[in-house]
Amino acid sequence: MSKINYPFSFREKVHKLTKKMATQHLKLPIEGGKFYHIYKSASIGDHIFFTPGNYAFFLRKMDLIIGDMVDLMAFCLLPNHFHLFFRAREVITIKEEYVDHPVEIGHFIGEGLRKLFAVYSANLTKQEGIADPLLDNNFSRIFIPNDDIARQMIVYIHQNSQFHNVTDNFTNYPHSSYPLMMGKHKTLIDKDSIMTLFADMQTFIDLHQQPTDWGSLHEYLIES
Repeated sequence: MSKINYPFSFREKVHKLTKKMATQHLKLPIEGGKFYHIYKSASIGDHIFFTPGNYAFFLRKMDLIIGDMVDLMAFCLLPNHFHLFFRAREVITIKEEYVDHPVEIGHFIGEGLRKLFAVYSANLTKQEGIADPLLDNNFSRIFIPNDDIARQMIVYIHQNSQFHNVTDNFTNYPHSSYPLMMGKHKTLIDKDSIMTLFADMQTFIDLHQQPTDWGSLHEYLIES
């Protein structure tokens, strides 16, 4: 795949748009059966992830804590922030009891994400010897209203490492879900749901070879 080049002036424009919107989505309730873009950055300092082991630890805990409540469809973990994209499930099980009310499901997912941040932050504080946690309980989230925007959001999240100049080829970036889609083995992402959105693997690959359509997508991006 050829490198997707984003001019500096274009990056600045995108950052201004997304920074303006980020604070508007800290308290948006999550509901079962809907798509969500989740964004989180360090509350203090410049980094969330310091070592390869940090990325692996975060993903393991994420799968353990919220893996049974969401269909994870994309993620990209960068040194100072991360993006998740998932569909909240319509039915979940809590303490052997079925929960099918959309608001209740959203409550449990939100609590799960806060637990994930607390567990990860405690581990990182121990590792780095930092007195204050790097992650607080707040996180930005935005509802994604339809399949078309969902497809674009998945592409955007996968391209994010290249957009931020963390890598010159996002397809090889190890801390995103794109390489997992290329593999044959079962992973923490829901490949079946992703293929329902993209129809087939070739369509998935072809759409990732195009720059993000910022004009139609910018209102769904949340970066501080």
